[in-house]
Amino acid sequence: MLIDVSALSVSGYAIDDWLYKHHRISMGLSDARHILAVLSMGTTRSDLRKLVRGLQDLVNQLGSDPSILPAIPPVPGIGTLSVDMAMPGPAALYGSAEMVAYEAAEGRIAAEMIAPAPPGVPRLVPGQRITAAHVAWLVANRDAGAFVMDPVDPTEATVRVVQS
Repeated sequence: MLIDVSALSVSGYAIDDWLYKHHRISMGLSDARHILAVLSMGTTRSDLRKLVRGLQDLVNQLGSDPSILPAIPPVPGIGTLSVDMAMPGPAALYGSAEMVAYEAAEGRIAAEMIAPAPPGVPRLVPGQRITAAHVAWLVANRDAGAFVMDPVDPTEATVRVVQS
C-alpha cells in the first residue's frame, strides 16, 4: 500500500525511521514523498490496526510539534528530468573524469550512474548531460535522505563527471 506523505512536508525517509523508532513498524520502502507498507497473506488485522495507530500518532505528534521531524521543501518530480546522451556511455565511464559538487554539475557529462533507492532506477547514466533539473532533483533527494546505490562519493556531495 503506497502512502503519499508529501502533504506532511517531511520526507518518507524520516517518517519510516520515526514509525520504526516509536511503533516498531517497518516500511517496505520509502522515498522523499512516499512510504510503502507491504501487505501479504501473513498480514493480520492487528498489523493493520498497529499501522493505522502509528500513522495517527505521527500526524498528531506533527500537529502538536512540527519540529519532531525535519521539514523538507517540495522535491522535484522525476517528470522534470530529461535524457540527453552527450557521448557514448563507455567513453564517459572509462575516460578521464573529475569530481564536482552536485550544485556545480549543471552542463557537465555524467561519468557514473546515479540510482537513488528506492526504486534503484538510474536518474543519470554515464554519457548523459546533467541539467539544472537533475541538479535540483539530486540535491533535494539527497537532502531528504535518499540512498544512492554505489556512488563514487558515498557522502553524496559530489558526482563523477567527464573531465573538461
